Amino acid sequence: MNNRLLISSIDYSLFYAIFLLYSCGFLLNEIFKHYSLPPVFTVLRIFLIIVLFFRIISLKMAVNQNTRFLILLVCCLSIYYLTICVPNGDFLIGLKSLRIYVEPLMFALMVYIYRHNDMPMKYLQQIYIKSVLITALISIVFYIIYWTGHINYFISEVPLTSFLSGGIIFRSYLPIGCPNQLGLFLLSGIVLAYLSEIKKKKCVLIFLTISLILTISKSAILAALFYFGLLYCGKFRNIRKLIVFWVLLFFCYFIIELYFPDTPFYIYITNLFSGNDPSSNGHIASLQDAIEAFPEYYLFGYPTGTVGARVETIYNVESSFFILMYDKGILFFLIYMFIMFMLFADSLKVKPIRIYIYAIMLALSVLPTIQSLECFALILVSPLLLSRIKIVSCNI
Repeated sequence: MNNRLLISSIDYSLFYAIFLLYSCGFLLNEIFKHYSLPPVFTVLRIFLIIVLFFRIISLKMAVNQNTRFLILLVCCLSIYYLTICVPNGDFLIGLKSLRIYVEPLMFALMVYIYRHNDMPMKYLQQIYIKSVLITALISIVFYIIYWTGHINYFISEVPLTSFLSGGIIFRSYLPIGCPNQLGLFLLSGIVLAYLSEIKKKKCVLIFLTISLILTISKSAILAALFYFGLLYCGKFRNIRKLIVFWVLLFFCYFIIELYFPDTPFYIYITNLFSGNDPSSNGHIASLQDAIEAFPEYYLFGYPTGTVGARVETIYNVESSFFILMYDKGILFFLIYMFIMFMLFADSLKVKPIRIYIYAIMLALSVLPTIQSLECFALILVSPLLLSRIKIVSCNI
């Protein structure tokens, strides 16, 4: 028994460290970059994932046929990716960028293996929520630091906020590195906390919701509305409640328009609904370009390193799904999506988790989340953590 407890303690410590490095690694690397140091925390995260992988092997955990098949698919996907890179002359670039696609899958596979053994997923779920809370706290602290102007010297060159709609609205995005990805990570924490039995649930949900709002992430907020709307669609059939809701919403907007017409929020909302928001227009234009250019790249994709929204690229695309096809063609896309389906297959049987996965897919379709490796790995893991814990009553 003591040996089993020791094993569990080591495993949970490794997962806790990896979760924190995924959520806070960008900020730590940016601070180290200020001192001309390499991305130590990314290297540390990869090292811990390798340690966890060999630990799974050493513990001789049960690996079923589905798991073996998934591991084989990931290996085939990697070989196919690198093979396509050879004729383009970018093998070394492809080897480096392959990690963006494979690392999240491998980490999710390890959680998948733990889930199919005797490891209580409740503890991993608690670790995940704690990681989300720490991330939310850091994001709020940096948001306050920016607004008050108290920026310490050691983070003076770390970008503290992102801007939206001509720079009129401040957006929180540290420590993940992007407002939309931070918003999705916070949403995953909200769903896990909402469906799980945790202490001070109301306080946790309020705190995470405030953090989500500060990101001003339309995609994450849309995914949240989509999730809770479908989860409680039966209750929304009450016409009287809907009328009250819309009356209150329009009343609030009328008050803002009447008394606060020059506020950044009102200007942004006006631009958004009048079609003058460059952020939203950019997403739509990107999807249109991806669809029109489909015949050019559908078979083998474009050369590695020229696709995506994460860095300066030749082909800009905002959708995670189109990025997969842009990069290495439709076969790569189909295999990748099949692996994701296999990972989520058991989770799809439970309605609250199934709707959450739909919400994630909706967000991925309009965001380049897949190139935000840190966020994408966490997003892949969150439905797996939900699938083996007891879903409590959704009333809070």
